[in-house]
Amino acid sequence: FGHAGPSGEDPVTLRMFKPYHLQCCCFCRPEMHIDMPMGDGMVDVGTIEDPCSCCEMNQLLFGSNEELRYEVTGPRCQCGAYCPCCSDIKFDINDESGDTVGAITKKKLTFKECCTKTNRFKIDFPEQCTMDDKRLLVGSAMLLDLQYFEKNLVQN
Repeated sequence: FGHAGPSGEDPVTLRMFKPYHLQCCCFCRPEMHIDMPMGDGMVDVGTIEDPCSCCEMNQLLFGSNEELRYEVTGPRCQCGAYCPCCSDIKFDINDESGDTVGAITKKKLTFKECCTKTNRFKIDFPEQCTMDDKRLLVGSAMLLDLQYFEKNLVQN
């Protein structure tokens, strides 16, 4: 993914790369690498990993020097997971000591979103987070959407 602003001619401001993975396996789990342009090259922002977990949807967010910055976690059994028009789906943002410091919320779908197959995420950033942390958390919302909510239908 690359955000190029309002048109394809604008410069890339953030790049997210999601390599191949096996969703249902305990190995080769999903991850996303995030970098951004700086001068003539790209600078590493960090990595998001989706570890194998049966009871919850969680991700580990690592900074550019591979230190754990946050864990994003939410139970699989939420009303909005089964009826997206009825309820939000909430994910806690926990710091490295396990304290909840923010949230990512997949907002319940409106009628228009049901028809157009779009959705919205709201991020309540932790007070102490840096700009790179915010970039990681935006990437986390994107990976949550791709991993748990997007339908990958093969059409013949």
